[in-house]
Amino acid sequence: DEIHQLLRQGRDTDVVVSGFNVDMRRQDIRTCAPCTWLNDEVINWFMNLLKERDNALVAEAVAKGKERRSNWFFNSFFISKLLDDNHGYKYANVKRWSRKAGDLFSYDKVFFPVNIGNSHWCLAVIHMQEKKIQYFDSLMGTGREYLLHLRRYLEDEHQDKKKAALDVSGWELVHSDRKVVPQQANGAD
Repeated sequence: DEIHQLLRQGRDTDVVVSGFNVDMRRQDIRTCAPCTWLNDEVINWFMNLLKERDNALVAEAVAKGKERRSNWFFNSFFISKLLDDNHGYKYANVKRWSRKAGDLFSYDKVFFPVNIGNSHWCLAVIHMQEKKIQYFDSLMGTGREYLLHLRRYLEDEHQDKKKAALDVSGWELVHSDRKVVPQQANGAD
């Protein structure tokens, strides 16, 4: 197969493709192989691909005279910065991260890749218009701490950017559910 051939030849540090201000190296692409752990570069690349697709879907809807809210995709470092290993929750670490997004509260959904112990990837999603924060984990972690911290993040972000308190008491926190999230059969896929 052509892709496997490309990945086998050359050095690990060779750039295979560039985009989104990121150089994907052969070693990054190899993390997509079965029984291999994904790295941050691949996750961030994928989040950028999702953002690109979302922009195209919004443009297509607008061209047809339809309304469609955009989504925002944070990179893999957001959660680790928000939940500083040494100090716990720290809004100051990510206070400026939404600058490019503009008004986060105007989006349909905001996506957050979550890396658990440098060995497992999960996803948290804030459904802004539905007032819901959802966690997806293929190993059935509840994500409770991430849900609570993201709810607190919303309060801090609203206070900082809109200079007003946000009542999040009615926001729904949705833990990972086997019926919704496909489950892993091993510790690597």
